[in-house]
Amino acid sequence: AVPFEAELWFRKSADRRRQAEEYILGVVGEIGGKVVGQCVIPEIAYHGILGRISVDQATAIIEQREVRLLQCEDVWHFRPVGQCALRSYDDLNDAQGLGDAAQPELPQGDPLVALFDGLPLTGHHLLDGRLLVDDPDDYESAYQANERIHGTAMASLICHGDLDDGGTPSSRPLYVRPLLQPHRGFEGEFVEAIPDSVLPVDLVHRAVRRLYEEEDGEPPVAPSVRVINLSIGDRSHPLDREMSSWARLLDWLSWKYNVLFVVSAGNHAHEIELNIPRANLNTLTDADREKAVVEAQTADTRHRRLLSPAESVNGFTVGALHSDGSKPAANPNLIDPHPRSGLPSPVSAHGPGYRRAIKPEILLPGGRQFYREKMGNVHPNATLQIASFSRPPGQCVAAPGTAGELNKTIYTRGTSNAAALASRTTVMLYEVLEQLRLQPGGALPPEYEVVLLKAFLAHGANWGDAGDVYETILKNSQNSRTFADYVGRFLGYGPTDPARVMTCTDQRVTV
Repeated sequence: AVPFEAELWFRKSADRRRQAEEYILGVVGEIGGKVVGQCVIPEIAYHGILGRISVDQATAIIEQREVRLLQCEDVWHFRPVGQCALRSYDDLNDAQGLGDAAQPELPQGDPLVALFDGLPLTGHHLLDGRLLVDDPDDYESAYQANERIHGTAMASLICHGDLDDGGTPSSRPLYVRPLLQPHRGFEGEFVEAIPDSVLPVDLVHRAVRRLYEEEDGEPPVAPSVRVINLSIGDRSHPLDREMSSWARLLDWLSWKYNVLFVVSAGNHAHEIELNIPRANLNTLTDADREKAVVEAQTADTRHRRLLSPAESVNGFTVGALHSDGSKPAANPNLIDPHPRSGLPSPVSAHGPGYRRAIKPEILLPGGRQFYREKMGNVHPNATLQIASFSRPPGQCVAAPGTAGELNKTIYTRGTSNAAALASRTTVMLYEVLEQLRLQPGGALPPEYEVVLLKAFLAHGANWGDAGDVYETILKNSQNSRTFADYVGRFLGYGPTDPARVMTCTDQRVTV
C-alpha cells in the first residue's frame, strides 16, 4: 500500500467540507484504497486526508491512466506522506569512546528548549539525566537502541555543542518529543522518518498543544518551553511560491503560544557538476576549485531550495556553515570544497523564503562536508559526490554503539546540526535575560522573551569575508544593482556571533 495525503481546498462551511470528504472517500474506495484519517485546523485553513492506495493504482495516477482523484475540484495538493526521512550511518563500528572524563553537573530547573525529532539514547553518558522524554504515542516501542541516531545527535548538540569545541553543558534539561520512527529495509538498512500512518501537520499540532494545554485532564507537560527545535524537513516539498501547510502551522502556533520554532533549512546531497573538464580537476588550485563549486551551486540553485517547513515566517530558519572543531586526517581521495572558513556548507539549502523573505536568517557551524570525484567516463565535466561517513571532519556528537555501549561518539554534518546549535544558543541568551532582570530597571515582561531571543540570534550576524568571496565570484553587470538581495539567498544575514550579543564592552552596548 502507498500512503498519500490529499490536502483539500479549505471550505469554511462544515457541510461543504463533509461533501468533499465523502467524494474523496468514494473515489478512493472505487480504486481499491481506503481513507485512514483526516485533520481539520480552521485557523490555518487546513483540511488534510490521509489515505492508502495500491502500488498499481499509484502507478496509474502517475501515468495519468487514473485521474479521478486529480480531477476532483476539492483537491489542492496530492502528495506522498512520511517523507521527513533521515538516513542512518552505515559505519557505527567506527564510533569512538568518550574516555574517562569527569561528568559535569546535571541541569536544573524547567526546560526552555523542546526537541521534536527521533528518540535519543537516553542512557548515553552524555545525555543521562539531561532529557525529559515525553512519548505519549509510544514511539519508543518501535526503536532499537542502535537506531536512535538522529535524536541522540541533536540532543547531544543542544546539551553540549560540538564535543570537539569543549563547550559548557546546557544549564537546563531538554524536553524531547519523538516524532520519528525507524523505517527498515530488506537488508537491515533503515531511515528515521515521520510514520506514514499520521499526517505531519496533525502530529506537530498535537505535540505543541500538549506542551501548553490540558489533555485528558492532565496539566500541560512543559509550559516553560520557549523554543522548539525542528531539525527535520520534508524532502518531497521544497518551497515553490506557495507556503506549505506545515509552515502555516508553525506561524500560527508561534503566535498562539508565544514560542519560537528553530528550523533547519534542509540538506541537499546532490552531485555538484563543475563547469570544468574531468581531466582538469586535479590541476585546480584551492581557490579555483572553490570558485567552480560556488558557480555550479549557483547555477543549480532552483534544485537546492528550502525544504518545508523552513519557509515559516515567524519561525527562525538556520543554514549550515562549512565549519567544525574536528581535525581530520589527510586523505588524498577527499575534496574540501571550501578550504577557508565562513562560507555556507555545500549541502545547505538556499533561500529566499516566502515572497522573497530573507531565508535562512543566520548560519551556524554544521560541519565540514567533503566530497569525492565521481568515477566513470560518461560524464564530460568533473562531478563531485558527497562523502558520507561517521569519521572526521564534522561535529562530534553522542551516538549509540553497536553492542549496547553508552559512551560512543560519531561525526555528523548538515543544517540539522546548525539548528540544534541555534537552539543551544537560546539557552545561553535566556540566561542573559535573566541576569538583566536583576539589574536596576531590568523589568522585562515575559511576553517579550521569545521575540528578544529571536532578535538576539540575528543581531550578531554579518556576512564577514563571505560577502567579499561571493562578490568576487558572482557579481556582474546583470546583477550588480540587486546583488545584496541575490547573495542573501545563500548567506541570509550571515554567520552569527552570539558572544557579540551576550557581552558588552566599554565601547559597545546592545540596545
